[in-house]
Amino acid sequence: MKTKLSLFFLLSFIFDLLSSQIPQGFNYQAIARDQTGAVIPGVTLPVRLSIQSLLTGGTIFWKEEHSSVTTNSFGLFNLVVGYGVKQPESTVETFDLIDWSVSPKYIKTEIFHGGIWKDMGTSPLLTVPYAMTSGDLAGTVDKLAVKGTTSALDEALFEVKNKNGQTIFAVYNEGVRIYVDNGAKGPKGGFAVGGFDMTKATKQEYLVVSDDSVRIYVDSNPLTKGKKSGFAVGGYDVTKTGTIQNYLDVSADSVRVYIDSNPVTKKVKGGFAVGGYDMTKKVPQDILRVTYDSTRIYINDTPGKAVKSGFAVGGYDASKALKPQYLSVKPFQTNVQVNDSLKGFSVTNIQGGTAADFMNINKLNYSIGHESGLKTNPNISIIKGKYNVFFGYKAGFNNIEGYGNIFVGHLAGFNSTIGGYNVYMGFRAGNANINGNSNVFIGYESGAASTAGWNLYVGQGAGKANSIGTQNSYLGCQAGIEDGYYYTEYGLVPGSGNTFVGFRAGASSWSGNNNVYIGTRAGELNNNYRNGRVFIGYMAGYNDGYDNRLYIDNSNTTAPLIFGDFTDGSEKLVVNGSFNYGTDAGTSNAYVVTIPSVNAYIAGMMVTFKANTANTAGACTLKINSLTAKSMYMKRDQNPTANYIEAGSIVMAVYDGTSFQMLQPAAN
Repeated sequence: MKTKLSLFFLLSFIFDLLSSQIPQGFNYQAIARDQTGAVIPGVTLPVRLSIQSLLTGGTIFWKEEHSSVTTNSFGLFNLVVGYGVKQPESTVETFDLIDWSVSPKYIKTEIFHGGIWKDMGTSPLLTVPYAMTSGDLAGTVDKLAVKGTTSALDEALFEVKNKNGQTIFAVYNEGVRIYVDNGAKGPKGGFAVGGFDMTKATKQEYLVVSDDSVRIYVDSNPLTKGKKSGFAVGGYDVTKTGTIQNYLDVSADSVRVYIDSNPVTKKVKGGFAVGGYDMTKKVPQDILRVTYDSTRIYINDTPGKAVKSGFAVGGYDASKALKPQYLSVKPFQTNVQVNDSLKGFSVTNIQGGTAADFMNINKLNYSIGHESGLKTNPNISIIKGKYNVFFGYKAGFNNIEGYGNIFVGHLAGFNSTIGGYNVYMGFRAGNANINGNSNVFIGYESGAASTAGWNLYVGQGAGKANSIGTQNSYLGCQAGIEDGYYYTEYGLVPGSGNTFVGFRAGASSWSGNNNVYIGTRAGELNNNYRNGRVFIGYMAGYNDGYDNRLYIDNSNTTAPLIFGDFTDGSEKLVVNGSFNYGTDAGTSNAYVVTIPSVNAYIAGMMVTFKANTANTAGACTLKINSLTAKSMYMKRDQNPTANYIEAGSIVMAVYDGTSFQMLQPAAN
């Protein structure tokens, strides 16, 4: 209730019930202000109150004075109207003789401050007359109605306060509010709605609100609960037609939140949200938000978060054992826990009405990818159907009892059913291999047609067409890519025991065994039916058409630097180049030879040179490049006789660690 003047504000009043009689006074609170409107704190002053018939003037029914009233630090003072000293202006003898049934009545407040009495204002009494005239309030009330006269949203129509003047329950124009002490609350602190019967048994609470929790108790017994038992929040309109729409439905076996999914009718903040807030005016933080097109959970990722922060879905029982967290999401970790290591964890597609796993992980097999490892059966034997890793669309799709395989890639190992210890990595790698063992295929379509085992194919298309060959090692993009290409059409049996290393090494070798091709495009063409060849170098043996050949060169020449023939009875080695050979540019007895790449004398090193001059009797030396000249002897330790070395003759010498010994012109 407010005064007419801004200098005075009436905070509240509550009835003072005296025994079982009609109240003969009421508590009154006001704030004392001076003529400027400033609060008058911490003073003791006299206060006069008048109950009168008009706002100004009229009959004064009762006037009383309180000689010593003390204001607090906010200027607030408390007193009981009816307990003051009666003043001569009163027209009734005692306070209880006021006829409260006659209305309106007004209360006037005056304070003595600064040496004079000051009028603090007059306000109408709206509630007190009803309380003071209702004798029924002293006993049992059959019916109580409270009708408000204010339209202010922040002014209570009805209030219940505790002994400290704090509002516990209040009714406003726009709603009802219940205030709960969040301090040291007693056993029954908070707010509760419960059930009872006529027995003295423990009463069942249904709704409990305290400063630290909100609890709703629902009968979970399927034998006693009704069809619509549980807890629900629903929508309705003023008509009696149509089904009532539940918004929140909590029962023993489920919790359901119903949200308007119509984008035309739902509001900007439509959906369901759980958020956090503090006492500042910052934007509230959503914690859980559900709308018709998304579900979002926001987690605090700051380092100072609590131990159990994040999001978790878990199971529980009545024991104190470790509780499983089936799903746990934290800023630094997402964890899924299961309690069956064989069934494990799976993600399944049910589109079209047929279940197909995208991911199935257990302790025996790991399958990640649409229908990867779909048919794997780990129950055949102690080994079969176990310890596989399939990663990719239909990787290992047809595997039934294969074991120890690793298939990574789209359709990798698609047709493998019983093979073991294979590693296929790449699109369609090992796609056709049904029962081969111990293969390693890495690269796009590497070993795509292979049905055998013990092969190593690394590179795009490496060994792609080799179906039945074994013990091959093809390393390099398209290495051996056409090996076995014409097996079905012309009966060219795919090769085995081959080693092809390098881009397109042995690429068009349609058949042949026990070949070694090392180098880009080494042995690339015209190698069908050829066996036992060794080609080393860029394009070495590129177009050679014979068995048992050795080519070492860095070109496709038919006269390589080193040529060999391994044919039994016809073995030979041809070096198409010089070996430590140079031309002498020195003088008689002091031979100086330039031989590329020789930068040190090494015991056993052989050199050959063409002498520029003949020697004379006496010591001779040989100097290679810029190295120190070394003595050169005949017959191990003898200086050569005159003309032992003729001008233009070929001299061959071997370094023995100290000097050179000549093998030519005359052998030792």
